[in-house]
Amino acid sequence: MSPFIRRLLCGGLGVIICVIIAINQKSLNSASNNEVNVDKVQLGVQNVNKDITNIENKNSVGTKSTYLSGLAVWTVLLAVNDAFFDFFSNWFFYYTKLKLNLPIVIMAEDEKVYTKLKSVCSYCQILRSGLNLHEAFNYNSANFIKLMSQRPSNILRLLRDGKNVLHVDVDSVWLHNPLPHLDMSVDVTYQLDGPNNVCMGFIAIKSNNRTIELVEQWRKRMSQKPKQNDQETFNSVLQNNKGSIRHQGLDAMQFPNGRQYFVDFNRTQRSRVVIVHNNYIIGHDTKKERFQKFGLWVLLI
Repeated sequence: MSPFIRRLLCGGLGVIICVIIAINQKSLNSASNNEVNVDKVQLGVQNVNKDITNIENKNSVGTKSTYLSGLAVWTVLLAVNDAFFDFFSNWFFYYTKLKLNLPIVIMAEDEKVYTKLKSVCSYCQILRSGLNLHEAFNYNSANFIKLMSQRPSNILRLLRDGKNVLHVDVDSVWLHNPLPHLDMSVDVTYQLDGPNNVCMGFIAIKSNNRTIELVEQWRKRMSQKPKQNDQETFNSVLQNNKGSIRHQGLDAMQFPNGRQYFVDFNRTQRSRVVIVHNNYIIGHDTKKERFQKFGLWVLLI
């Protein structure tokens, strides 16, 4: 096994011990009684290790080439702190399987996670934010809002560099390639949290004068009232600019929110989903347990 894969599966300064890559979706669904055939698990590890090696070979060359040549249409932007490094690792596993070869920019919210990220993704651009918040904070708590308030500046930085930004939350899983669903004639494309309610957990923003002005207004509004919810503020700013910004929501059957996917959908509907967003639930551990219950958590810990 190559050093890259060892770092991905067992890296992060020993925080991530291993990845359960033995059990495919069928095995996960059949393991409702917590009984797993050990022989099948061992065979699965051998098969998936081979698959990940192929993924690494493609990414280690293709991603760097695409990033340096400037040919990539979208730049993926994430923010991670140490408490959610395991969620990033889970997201990164699924993302890597898709072989999308997009440049990735990660905002490290504390020094500890900055070091870990450097060890598991050599081709990602890891940037250090001005914060040092390493704990898991509940939705809409003071420190949660402080973390989320950095979003406008993070996005604006890339837009001003001429990069089209695909901003994603780490509490998500990419089951299929989302790129064919993004209309390049639209300025802003987003997941919906409800009717006319933009979700920042998956949002694609093209770089142009209109969107730069939009995000700058969002940034200013957040700086004037830093205790505001960033998503609510973005929705308000977008509504004020609806005449100048071309925007559209994604199909909620393929890009559902957490309530739809985990509560409302049946198995057939879930099988058609492109991206699973683990929102509409509060707390690191409860999010993790829900991913585990639905077979979407690949980490052993």
